[in-house]
Amino acid sequence: MPSPRTPEDILATELKEIYSAERQVMRALPKLSRRVQNVRLKEALDTRRQRVRPCWRSWTRHSSRWRSARAAPRTPPPRA
Repeated sequence: MPSPRTPEDILATELKEIYSAERQVMRALPKLSRRVQNVRLKEALDTRRQRVRPCWRSWTRHSSRWRSARAAPRTPPPRA
């Protein structure tokens, strides 16, 4: 039987999914920008990439810290 999920576990799962989706978008933006012929759309894609890049670097730095903190073994609660 699976153990009950804590709010922290649910939050961690959601953050991992957001991180994965954002990573996929960041990888796709340069390719999309090169292939788009509409100038306004190309500018919008480039602008989004430029705005997100500083946040993305910070996120990747912090996510490695979170992963190592999550990997630390937890002590089980005392049994009564």
